[in-house]
Amino acid sequence: MTNNKSSAALSTYKNSKKIICYICEFSNKEFKMIVAICSLLITAATHSQAIIHTGKTFDANLGAGTIRIDASNNGSRITNCTFINYKNPIISIIGATDVIIDNCRFIDAPGSTIDRDIHAINIGSEGHDIIVRNCTFRDIGADGFQCGHSGGNITNITIENNLFEVTKPRTGENGVDLKQTIGPIYIRNNVFKGFRPCEKDNQLGCTGSSGEGLVMHLGTKNVVIEGNRFTDCIEGIEIENAGDTEDVIIRNNIFHDNLEHGLNARVGFNLRVYNNTFVNNGIRHVRFQSNNITGANKNNFYVGNGSSFENNQLGGEGNLVIENVADAKFVDVSNHNYRIKSDSPAIDAGVEVGEVTKDLDGEERPTDGLYDVGADEYFASLGLADLSSNDIQLYPNPVKNRLYFKLKNDALLAKFHLTDLNGRIVYQAHSLTQNYIDVASIPSGIYFGYFTLNSKLLIKKIVKQ
Repeated sequence: MTNNKSSAALSTYKNSKKIICYICEFSNKEFKMIVAICSLLITAATHSQAIIHTGKTFDANLGAGTIRIDASNNGSRITNCTFINYKNPIISIIGATDVIIDNCRFIDAPGSTIDRDIHAINIGSEGHDIIVRNCTFRDIGADGFQCGHSGGNITNITIENNLFEVTKPRTGENGVDLKQTIGPIYIRNNVFKGFRPCEKDNQLGCTGSSGEGLVMHLGTKNVVIEGNRFTDCIEGIEIENAGDTEDVIIRNNIFHDNLEHGLNARVGFNLRVYNNTFVNNGIRHVRFQSNNITGANKNNFYVGNGSSFENNQLGGEGNLVIENVADAKFVDVSNHNYRIKSDSPAIDAGVEVGEVTKDLDGEERPTDGLYDVGADEYFASLGLADLSSNDIQLYPNPVKNRLYFKLKNDALLAKFHLTDLNGRIVYQAHSLTQNYIDVASIPSGIYFGYFTLNSKLLIKKIVKQ
């Protein structure tokens, strides 16, 4: 006599044999279709408990609580939602994979307990393939985003196009806090604004902070920080001396009007600081505090208030210091547009950096074979407007010997001259009778050609090989 388990097993075995026999009767095409359908069903089952929220408002005053996303919630999506009035953590991720939080607002989460952190989004000890983008984090008790407080198995995290902001007193630790992560982690195109010290013993919702927009510690590894703006914080970025932070690239960021430092690095192994723009930071633009910091420091633009360095262990190449902001030739200082104009001394003043191929706007670097200093690579009004003009065509450009030109609508070339980057005229001609300019004797470099067509002046960038 068989028991129930034995009977069930025998029945399953017989059914399995039947299924196998049925499958054997299918054609190859039909079999492939069955496999594809089964794969879809398995995928759906894997994400069957994914948390999906779209267009909702979560108000803690009306009973909303913490959203917990763990390994059973892979594939979760939280989109276009608002979270307000929280006194407890808002979203907690523990061991989940493939999570996207997009276009959400985290507002007014001050916390209710002294010496207890209230984060908007927190990854504890493990999380993979997480994206947080297009969100607003305003007046959060502790951090807008934190990861790694209880472990470091955290990989492939992207934080992009967010606003991290403090507008009220006694709120906020950091916009982003990275701890003991494996990486890679990408922090790009965000704004960090207004962070002040958090008082651990008498401020709700936090456990202490010096007022950094972004902080790294406890052995954070493999991080790229690019295209961000850090402003009106005590410090834009701080790398704390708890643990060895390794393999961090800080490039194409703008640090302006921070109360103490743009970048404060207490430790760092293989720290690379490239093509950042620092303007009017209170004490120093950059502070390297340890004799053990290694890496590179190239093509940074240090402008206005704030001494350039303290204890610069990385040395530096291609960096440029301008004491008077007006002399930096920014586009619009009053509106904090720190892109450079055509007469900026930052143009072509840098050195080659293989790890920097685009500027803060995503435009290619370099444009003409030479790197500009700072976060912006110049695309001139002498370039964008005039290069698109079809009144005159130049070829070849770059040029070695003869630079040919073709004029539109039988225009007349009345005058031409060529200047170097210092404005010195190196070649000039009047009433050219041929359709080319002989530049064979001119040294290699970048020049501007001034073409007078009838009464119209066109300016073209010319590269001499």
